[in-house]
Order: sequence, then C-alpha cells, then structure tokens
Amino acid sequence: MGLWYSVAKAEAPQSTVATPKFRVVLVGPAAAGKDYASRVLQNECGYTAGVSVTTRPPRDNETNGVDYYFVTDSQYDTLVETGKLYESVSHGAYRYGLTHTEWNNADVFIMNPKGIRHVVEAGDRADCLVIFLNIAAEVRTERLIAERNWIAQQVTDQLRVDGDAFADFTNFDIIVIDPEFDIVSIVRNLA
Repeated sequence: MGLWYSVAKAEAPQSTVATPKFRVVLVGPAAAGKDYASRVLQNECGYTAGVSVTTRPPRDNETNGVDYYFVTDSQYDTLVETGKLYESVSHGAYRYGLTHTEWNNADVFIMNPKGIRHVVEAGDRADCLVIFLNIAAEVRTERLIAERNWIAQQVTDQLRVDGDAFADFTNFDIIVIDPEFDIVSIVRNLA
C-alpha cells in the first residue's frame, strides 16, 4: 500500500520550485476530484492530460476532444479491433480507453483500478505516480447532487459501482482522503 497524504490546503511551493515530471495517474471514485486535480496539474505545473475515449454520453459541461473523445459503441469496437487502445476497461454501463498516442504524449491520466492493472501488465508501472483520491462517500454524495444534479437513486447506484470497483484496490503510491487536497503540493513534495 502507498503513502497516506491528508494535509488540507497546504501552501504550494513558489514557482521557483521544480515540479517533477513523471506520469501521474489519478484514480478514484465518482466526484473524488480527479478532473479538478488533472486541470490543476495542467494549469499550474504544465502537465499534459491524456484524453480518454468513452462510450458514455457527455455531461453538459464537457467538450469532445478536451474532456473525453465521445464515441459510439461501434467506433469503440473499431479502436479495440485495430489495436489503437493502450488500455480498455468497462465501468458501469460504459467503456473507457486510452489510445497509445495519448499514453505516449501525455503525463497526467485518469484511470480506474482496471486501468492500473493494464499499466502494470504493460510494464509501465514504475514510470507512474498513482494517486488514489479516496474521498468519503458523504462528500462525494454532496458533490454528485450539487454539481451533477443527480437524484438519490443515481447516487446510490454510483456508490455501489464504485464500491465494487475499489473494494480491493491497493496498487497506489499515495492515498488522499482530505476533500480539500492540494494536488500541486502533493506532486511537488515528491521532488
């Protein structure tokens, strides 16, 4: 198991402190802050995000090619059949994958535990810092309702899917349990 990191609102080092460059893989259940952490690493540390392919429909605030490449089941099947995906997983009713091009040209990724298993199998785990955003279900429930306007049944279903997906997950370097985490400090403190 990895390191525990739960310091809230730590002061980020000034820009004169170098940010280490390695692949950062953000893993966590719905509404844990993965997208937020990825955006912060891009904007404040110069990381480039790997954009995943998905069969799920876009949310209102998502842009094709920025947040995900939104594809049909048929298009996804073609990516699998032609060997263009570095990793491919199912999560709930949808499929997610990352192309070899994105894996080779980016340095911050969002994955689930199945995606991490592929990274291990591909022999790329040593080049990655896996950060598990394990934010409490109560906080994530509030976020799902407030930010996504989900109803109680949707939240309950998502918490169940996430519970199953993360039940035995231990292949991470750092676990973050504080919902007010500072991703820049976490990454820079590893330098």
